[in-house]
Amino acid sequence: MHKISKKLFYTGLMRFFLTVFSLAISPILALKLVFLFYPEFLDPAFNIFIIGSVSVSLLASYFYVFHHYKTVHETIQPMTKLADIGKLASQVVHDLRSPLSSLEVVLLFFRGQKNKDQDFKDHLNLLDLCSKRFQKITEDLLKKYRSQDEKKETFEIHEVLDELVGEYQTQLSFSDIQFHKQYASQSLFIEGNRGHIERACSNIIKNAIEAMSYKGNIYLQTSFQKEKVKVAIQDSGPGLDDQKIQKILKGNFTQGKQDGHGIGLTFVRQVLTEHNGILNITSHPGKGACFEMELPLTPKELTPFTLMIPKNTSVLVIDDDESILEQWRMKLESQGHSVILATSFEDFVSKELSIENGLTAIVDYHFENSETDGLAILTFLKEQGWKNLYLCTAEYWKPSLKQAAKQLGVPLCPKPLPEIKVQPYQLSIVDMNFSEEPKKTGAVIH
Repeated sequence: MHKISKKLFYTGLMRFFLTVFSLAISPILALKLVFLFYPEFLDPAFNIFIIGSVSVSLLASYFYVFHHYKTVHETIQPMTKLADIGKLASQVVHDLRSPLSSLEVVLLFFRGQKNKDQDFKDHLNLLDLCSKRFQKITEDLLKKYRSQDEKKETFEIHEVLDELVGEYQTQLSFSDIQFHKQYASQSLFIEGNRGHIERACSNIIKNAIEAMSYKGNIYLQTSFQKEKVKVAIQDSGPGLDDQKIQKILKGNFTQGKQDGHGIGLTFVRQVLTEHNGILNITSHPGKGACFEMELPLTPKELTPFTLMIPKNTSVLVIDDDESILEQWRMKLESQGHSVILATSFEDFVSKELSIENGLTAIVDYHFENSETDGLAILTFLKEQGWKNLYLCTAEYWKPSLKQAAKQLGVPLCPKPLPEIKVQPYQLSIVDMNFSEEPKKTGAVIH
């Protein structure tokens, strides 16, 4: 028996004896007074009545103590289990710290290696992300069972989604899953536990992948309205009927998994409750399911991204997303700059531009319509004499990409596009010292 329940049991036992004293001894003392003044009441029938009354009182006292102990035991039992889980959680976290520290040392070693192989960089990114998530989960686990208040932080939801997509895309088991991002045109911030929101999104994505039998499409869409952020994760799986949707919303529902207990979606609901959010599910059998999380939007004054652009010059923008090209065109033309748009390196080459057309170029990193990535394009432009080069990508969070951009000497501009501030400057003689025969862009990058 648990120490606390023992203590409460003995307290109840003491109350039992006190009750016996009050219900049995007190009437006997009262009867002595009655018999002293009224001896005629001393007949056998009356004595039997008195003994029966005392017996009933004792029996009532017993049932009172038994019910009291049962109630206390039912209350203490979950507390005992929770305490045991807390001890186990502390032990697990303690045991994991050593291998996590070793993993961090190994990661530090590989980060220092100069390796141009993209697979090496992608796997290093994956290890980095997994290590950080692992550390965050163990920290949250320890705080939860030590009843420590969790510190809130303000974070950008697109960064969370991008990191998760990058984590899944690097793993071979998810190679048949295609991710499609349909983000809001501006950064969206949430205040709360970043790790919990990340795990909630990951649980929904993982369930979607399993529902599609590891083959299909997942659409990530963000939007905002007034003071709310909406994050929708939709799959192309078999979908759900209304009955199953209601079971999911109630909790502990799983489908098609031998080891599934519905814990993942239960955690999603708990996290949304913690963040004053709402979970909405829409689905039609055979047409996939959409899980939409609605969370409070946290206003944040953003630091604008500054572009250094010479006065009276054009700006080259290369991106395979037509909507991004249009955003750049509107932003730059409003600042008085003409804009040259291209959808790929090949499209740029076909325009036969030279350095005389401008000194500033903004280039996407990943192109669906070309094998030439943004780093290769920027390297080519730098060799051609272009001065103000920027890499604009939704993969700005990748450690390997940050390192590559730093080595090339180009700033990273995130997607969705932040607030853009143009800093115009006057061309120097060095900048205007073009060769007599300006280099054309007819070269091919291998």
